[in-house]
Amino acid sequence: MIDMLIISGGEPTIHGDSLLELIKILRIRRGDLPIRVDTNGSLPKVMKIIADYIDGFALDVKAPPLRREMYERIIRREFDLESFMEAVEIASGLPYTIFRTVRYPWLREEDIGEIREFLSRYGGGKPHIINPYFEPEH
Repeated sequence: MIDMLIISGGEPTIHGDSLLELIKILRIRRGDLPIRVDTNGSLPKVMKIIADYIDGFALDVKAPPLRREMYERIIRREFDLESFMEAVEIASGLPYTIFRTVRYPWLREEDIGEIREFLSRYGGGKPHIINPYFEPEH
């Protein structure tokens, strides 16, 4: 039995209009199922466009968002807090949204606490899931 359609990636939002078209097709073919898109929140403009057609996001929170240097160390690029805040706001408005954090070995319990505090303030009461970290096999 299928309970939900989940679009994941890489990063699905990089496909913009193509992602929207896929979601529209899924809505036509399986309108009975909720649709969730897994994202890192880096493209809130795309999230805003697709939000009217889906039921939720799984938004990755990789480090305490208010600690820019730590976030940038994990994502290995510049972190735009303003865009991320917009992504959190968009995601928190949908019923099937969850926030998730991988328990990377370099995240301390205090860091997880900061993430939880951030989400309790800005996450609209949506669940925060901590996923285990698995060392990549070589």
